[in-house]
Amino acid sequence: MATVTGTLSVTVGASTADGTYSIDIGTPPPPSDDKAFIVGPCPLGMHLDTHAEPLRVYPDGSRIADRCDCGNLHSYQRGEPPEGDVGEDFDVLVDGQSDFSLPSMAGVKSNNPLGRLRWASYLFKPVSGKADPIVVTEHGYGDDDPSIDGIPRDVQLTYFARAALEMFRIGTRRAYFFQLDDNSDGRYGVFSTTASGFTPRESATSIRRILALLRDGAPTARTFTLTPLTMDVVWPAGKRSRQMLFQKADGSYWLCLWRPDSIWSRGKRTRITVDKVSVTVRFSTPRRVWSFVDLPTDDPGSGVSLGAPLTSFTASVGSKVSVFKITT
Repeated sequence: MATVTGTLSVTVGASTADGTYSIDIGTPPPPSDDKAFIVGPCPLGMHLDTHAEPLRVYPDGSRIADRCDCGNLHSYQRGEPPEGDVGEDFDVLVDGQSDFSLPSMAGVKSNNPLGRLRWASYLFKPVSGKADPIVVTEHGYGDDDPSIDGIPRDVQLTYFARAALEMFRIGTRRAYFFQLDDNSDGRYGVFSTTASGFTPRESATSIRRILALLRDGAPTARTFTLTPLTMDVVWPAGKRSRQMLFQKADGSYWLCLWRPDSIWSRGKRTRITVDKVSVTVRFSTPRRVWSFVDLPTDDPGSGVSLGAPLTSFTASVGSKVSVFKITT
């Protein structure tokens, strides 16, 4: 056990206060993360057209990004899909780091949390350069309670895995799911408390499955050199789509595909059917492929082999995340 001490100075408006801290730590974190970082204010409940500029700029004209290492967000979807619905055009603007004006962003309201994450990154963007990263300090869905726009547990099974991937896709530095067990004012726990201890709900199962498949426990997981994969993913015209590709230290690739459509009507509180579509994946050289369709397991070794090395394959992809392991 090691003890880390230091001095912290906090400035709010014209007032500054200094203090010391002492932290006992166990195994040191990786070098890239072995430092304290300052989290900026959380724009929860803020409407961009009325609150963005005060959040972004200090009274002396300096930017929040000059004082913080990252922004902060609580992202409660309240029955909406984790991808939000602010539109792909807006995503392109932020992905390209264009310094677009506030008036063009007016109307992007706070009821699209992970979509709101896109403009939150704009608040923490220095005068030049890319936006600072965002930490999602709370994310979750209520457990089938209409008063908090909760969703059924089978819907949670789909949405929580998609949420984990979506937060990674849009550049969060860290993300925390709320919460482990229910508190007194709502059913947000991913576990239920029983006489014998904790029982995982579908939300916990969903998170465990996607993380178990994609985690890389190799000693060189943080240091190996990524190798590009030449690949085309062809979706049917007119269909919304999400795809993410990961690589592990052993050289294997992990492709995640899903349709980012709603499977739950927040207003009517009814399920929505999202049909599967045929998606074709093509490689420049033959590859071996294993399928983990609809995340039926959290065992990375239990995928279904698609046979001999392939130059292409076609899969039926729906609202649940489908994962494919690809090797030489």
